[in-house]
Amino acid sequence: MKSARGSVVPAIGKTFRKRDIAMINDPSEPILPQVIRGRFWFPEHPTLILTGELRISAPHQYDLFLDLPHYGLTNPGYWESRIGKEIPIILGVTVESQPLTCSDCQIYSSSTSYGAPRSVSWHQLKIWAHCCIFGAHIEDVSCARFSKFSGYFTGFNLWASAYDGELFPDDEEDKKRTGTKRRDEIKGFGAITILEAGAEAVSIGNVSRRTQIRYWKPSFEPSANVSLDQLLDIVRDFQRLLCLFQGMAVGFDEIRARLALPSDPTRTKQREDVEIMVMMTGYKVPTKRGPHDQDLVPLSCAADRWPEIVANWFNWSEARAAVLNLYFAVLFGKSLFQEHKFLFLAQAVEGYHRCRYDRDIPFVRRVEEVATAHAHILSFFINDIPKFCEEVRDIRNEFTHPGPGTPPPRSNVQLLWRQLRSLLEICFFHDLGLGAQVLERVAKRHFDRP
Repeated sequence: MKSARGSVVPAIGKTFRKRDIAMINDPSEPILPQVIRGRFWFPEHPTLILTGELRISAPHQYDLFLDLPHYGLTNPGYWESRIGKEIPIILGVTVESQPLTCSDCQIYSSSTSYGAPRSVSWHQLKIWAHCCIFGAHIEDVSCARFSKFSGYFTGFNLWASAYDGELFPDDEEDKKRTGTKRRDEIKGFGAITILEAGAEAVSIGNVSRRTQIRYWKPSFEPSANVSLDQLLDIVRDFQRLLCLFQGMAVGFDEIRARLALPSDPTRTKQREDVEIMVMMTGYKVPTKRGPHDQDLVPLSCAADRWPEIVANWFNWSEARAAVLNLYFAVLFGKSLFQEHKFLFLAQAVEGYHRCRYDRDIPFVRRVEEVATAHAHILSFFINDIPKFCEEVRDIRNEFTHPGPGTPPPRSNVQLLWRQLRSLLEICFFHDLGLGAQVLERVAKRHFDRP
């Protein structure tokens, strides 16, 4: 089974197939749509078993097509009356006998065939699901709690590849046994571990060949069990941190989690490992990236301060969500007009000033105050800070509330939004506790960025 973005790692507990191996070095590569067949039922009608299939389509779309059996056709109007109404849970079992939970569902259409007047012969429900959880039946997702989870992030391998090996565990045998590259305790959060993942397979043709592919992925272990919404928030926040460090859009997939089960001495298993597919709060389109030397700030620059930086980010980013939304809209919005990128980033600088200094002054003074705080670093790509601030103000005013007179030239819009982006990144890294060496690296990379 493949995950929502076409991941080729099979479902929990399944063996690898030859065709799955070809692209496992890049689980974010889309191989969609995928069709998963099985039997499904509603918890409130457990005796009404529906055969059908779950279709997973790009970017993150989960559609159930369920066929009603003859004993469910006595009142087809009932199902049509539920179109557009929420169905909290639909449970299922795949043809491989794997449990499946679909949550936050809605019937968006139904089709009925008639063999004779008022004689229904066939009925199919078409349902979309917000979240699919493979590996367990959960009748109330809001009450589910998770103790550990991991995810695949685009470019994580390359971003961490230049990492100082001296900071890895010294015990090579321990690393081989556990698949752990390193484990960090994050203040106020729990632990984040860099794990080795991948697959091994043997193909037999004219020549026998063993294929072994490995990649790294972060695993999260909060100090207390978390809800699904909290889990997704952590994944999104970590994705954004990686975006900032890599200086480009980062995609994510392959969310695997350990479901914390209530203690029960009669239960044979006290935990369930599941795979979560959800219409994410993050970004849904697979993200390509270049070689590791394109990273804005590789992991090696963070060195042994990485745990402190992650802890700072989780605390710092929550209060600056509105500013970060504007910044990341530009980072991910390649199709945005130049004017939109400029306006989003100019507004982000204004919002950052409000969060950082908490006082009201004119817009141009806000930009100038933020820029002046890092004047030495900005000198790598801004020659005249007062002139830069005035140009940002004039073009921003022209775009937001144009007035009489000669408008300022728009030829500098692309230059200005790129400068605003680098300015914000320098401010972000500074607030996270990274030193002048990293800030200078960001400034010097300004002209190499797309």
